[in-house]
Amino acid sequence: MRSPSALARLLDTARCSGVRWTASLVADRVLPIGLLRLWRDRRVPPDVLRAQLHGVFRAWGMSDEHAAVTIGHVLYADLHGIDSHGCAMLLAYHRQRADGILAMQPEITIVQESATTALVDGGGGLGHAPADLAMRTAIAKCRTAGVGVVAVRHSGHFGAAGSYASMAAREGMIGIALTSVREPAVVPSGATRARFGTNPIAFAAPAGHAPPFLLDMATS
Repeated sequence: MRSPSALARLLDTARCSGVRWTASLVADRVLPIGLLRLWRDRRVPPDVLRAQLHGVFRAWGMSDEHAAVTIGHVLYADLHGIDSHGCAMLLAYHRQRADGILAMQPEITIVQESATTALVDGGGGLGHAPADLAMRTAIAKCRTAGVGVVAVRHSGHFGAAGSYASMAAREGMIGIALTSVREPAVVPSGATRARFGTNPIAFAAPAGHAPPFLLDMATS
């Protein structure tokens, strides 16, 4: 069972920011499986969730600019049924912030670039804003040079990889987004301990008048 105190602190953060957090969205991180059956599902409109997320991120000290970008990618995950990478991650972000792992006011910069490549430094914050900048930069370079490859360093969890690959597909380009992970989580065949990361990868491509093709998966 997860510590209820962590959830309480997260709810207090939302209340202090002037919004009311819908507790059912993070209940699965706190309640035992048996009690979850007694917890009624609640449908939350995207605008309500957006306001709640904005309240939490701003209470944490995140800028309006970074909050808007981050919320967009968090909502992408929830609205596409990728619940594990949307608002359910808030409790993990809260813990990392409390432990000093995440910076809420990072300086995100392009530290190196060429006509077709670039390197973005995420400043130690969440990965959504730097990944968004990286894909927008790659799209701009691809538009002029035919290809754009941008790496991100010094940043945290960035949500669903497909959110970034699909950005390129919407511009009529092929998009690829992939990432490493913080620690091993996959046990090799015949082993007893995790040695590999989940190593997510997403691939998106235009499909004419149909919605873009999108593959979003973990190699595990």
